[in-house]
Amino acid sequence: MMLACSEAPPAVFAQLEALLGPRASAERALQTQTLWAALHGAALLEIVQVPAGGLDWAPLEARADALIRLLERGLTPQPPRGSRS
Repeated sequence: MMLACSEAPPAVFAQLEALLGPRASAERALQTQTLWAALHGAALLEIVQVPAGGLDWAPLEARADALIRLLERGLTPQPPRGSRS
């Protein structure tokens, strides 16, 4: 899927967009595109770069878990800058 199409299929894009929840539409669209790009990059690296070697890659499962943790932190609503929690 990552190599065969140049654009996210609408259904996949809609699912990624839904993950972002209620955000301003311009922000949500940009963040959905960014999320798609991150997933695309991770998949493409697994297909092309990992087999080629050159880096000491962690196992796929460990990298997938790390990506999920990074995305969860980034997708968690943050308080506005300057506010105290």
